[in-house]
Amino acid sequence: MAVASSPAPEATVEDFRANLRVIAALAAGSPRGAALQIEQSPNGPQELLRFLRRQNLEFYFATQLSAPELRRVIPGEALRRLEENLDRKRARQQRLITELTSLQPIFDEASIEFIVLKGPALGERFFGGLHNRAYGDLDILVRRSQLSRTHRVLRDLGYWRRSRVFINDAITTRFAHGYDYKRSDIPVDLHWSLGTHISYDISYDAIWNTRQPCAIGEVRCPTLSDEYMLLNLLLSFFEDLDRGAGRIRSVIDIHHAVHRLEPRLDWRGFFARRAAESLDNICEAGLSLMLRLFQCTDAFPRLVQAMGEGADRSPSDWSELEALIEAPPGRLRNKLWAARSYQCPRMTSLAWWSISLPIRLMVYRPRKRPGRLDRARKDRT
Repeated sequence: MAVASSPAPEATVEDFRANLRVIAALAAGSPRGAALQIEQSPNGPQELLRFLRRQNLEFYFATQLSAPELRRVIPGEALRRLEENLDRKRARQQRLITELTSLQPIFDEASIEFIVLKGPALGERFFGGLHNRAYGDLDILVRRSQLSRTHRVLRDLGYWRRSRVFINDAITTRFAHGYDYKRSDIPVDLHWSLGTHISYDISYDAIWNTRQPCAIGEVRCPTLSDEYMLLNLLLSFFEDLDRGAGRIRSVIDIHHAVHRLEPRLDWRGFFARRAAESLDNICEAGLSLMLRLFQCTDAFPRLVQAMGEGADRSPSDWSELEALIEAPPGRLRNKLWAARSYQCPRMTSLAWWSISLPIRLMVYRPRKRPGRLDRARKDRT
């Protein structure tokens, strides 16, 4: 007779802090320190493993398992599962790299300018290799003026647009930031912006003028500059937090980027340029959270000095931090927290949100795969 397993105990704020100490040690390059934190945790590795699943961190943790100190403190069955999951996801990533390699000359021939966002570019630039950072799709930025052309090229390659269009591209692009495409098991997120909000004044001329090449597999693809790569990470994290979907994986991305950029980036200039784009409050909010959650202000003195009082923007109470990160989707408290950083009157932001939300929900509600009639029409819309 099978014995029912006991339900996992509910995680506490202290569990949250203990798990963060493990992840912060790994982000700082200390697997030995991470192993020590696991050994000192009152719940051992079990709560950490649940935290990894909940925060989508299993891939990141598995990339660290070559360290014998970590292998010693993780149960054998969990090790096996983590490593098998890592192998599967890396095989999938290789298919994405192969697809990107084939897309580049096709885009070039069609005179489509593009920039690879996140994914393999982020892994190569800040994580020491294409396959050292988790990604499950290709995020590509194109000029808004080339959106229709890019759609036709992807359609002719067999991709179908899962996203819906609200009336037309001109209206949709004011309220959404991208369309989702898919062919077989290859998803492509086609972006025309880094984010959309009535307060944003992002300089896309600067984004396109400062792009830089990055070796991705067998090709060199244009990627964001260091400055805009960091901005993209901060903006994505902030918008995820706003809708109750912020995760520690994004904090790791920001930490790795700051670790590489801290010695050479002109931080005061960075914040001055973000102020011109009405994004300095948002950047300070994300960076302050990273510093607080990973307790790493001493590691980034130039950044902290440039931020000044902005380094203390995040909540100091750990229960508030835990609630912000572990929030369920649509949590009101997260939205109220985010509202303080949008650089426009709150009523203006609320009005924009109320108008844009139904449109965004419609755009990002996946369509069913087109049938024969749709394919015959070649998805002209």
